[in-house]
Amino acid sequence: MESNPGTPINRYYTSWSDRNGFAPWVMALAWVIAAFILFQLGGLILLLGSLVVSGEITAFLEDPGNIEPYLTHLITGNSIMQILVFAFGTVLFARLSVQSADIKSFLRLHTDNRTLVYSLLAVLLIVSMQPIIYLLSYLNAQIPLPEFIQGFEDSQNELISGLLTGDQLLLVTLIHIAVVPSVCEEIMYRGYVMRMFERSTSPFWAILITGAIFGAYHMRLSQLIPLILLGIVITWLAWKANSLVPAMAAHLANNGGSVILANRYPEMATVEYSETFTLDPLLIGGSLIFSIILVYVISVKVNKPDGGAP
Repeated sequence: MESNPGTPINRYYTSWSDRNGFAPWVMALAWVIAAFILFQLGGLILLLGSLVVSGEITAFLEDPGNIEPYLTHLITGNSIMQILVFAFGTVLFARLSVQSADIKSFLRLHTDNRTLVYSLLAVLLIVSMQPIIYLLSYLNAQIPLPEFIQGFEDSQNELISGLLTGDQLLLVTLIHIAVVPSVCEEIMYRGYVMRMFERSTSPFWAILITGAIFGAYHMRLSQLIPLILLGIVITWLAWKANSLVPAMAAHLANNGGSVILANRYPEMATVEYSETFTLDPLLIGGSLIFSIILVYVISVKVNKPDGGAP
């Protein structure tokens, strides 16, 4: 994979982490771990706090395993912590790795004359990949897991199904599940984490590692393979465009499409549906061919911006 000359990375090397001898990949992993802990603890505190305010804390403590009645509290806290940790927290942590004046460019929070084209192609690519993603999801779900992990997976699936098919307004669900993650997670993963791995290794490995971390971070072993594939593709889009905007557009299309389909066809959000549904081989083949064509177009045919990006 060719290197990306869009923004020279060496210009960012006079930072706290560089002066103190911390390898970029160490900083990336340190923030991944720290963000995970902060996100989980903060989310729990917000959940308990909101239940205290609403007067539901007693009922929750009597049956903490039954989270479904409190999904609104849970997803609201989730979104707040994504904004505080994955977005603002990443920007603050990035100050340890890059000069403050260069953070916006370092995180690829910019656009150029190709960004709109890249964004449209990114959405088309994610949409065209959905049959492949669905097939991989089904195959991944057939891999046997230890009983305690399978129990966790089942509870995760029930939770996600409840969020997708709940009685809250569609717009509210879209904001929590599609809009907030597509911005905040991109700033963290395709912004900071990938940039730091680019400083430690080649773009090829930076893309693969970042995509794998993104997939694993969701803690869903039954969906690990499709999540990693999506992570790699979206990471590649951010690198190729030298901007987070196409990655955000792709992320939004993937999550938003799932929300809209689940709202329209609730059975698509259930485990039973994924276990019984089959896909037409022609649909899979068409998805694969069209996706390859789009990858080629994105790789080769998009015009370079003024100043010489990839």
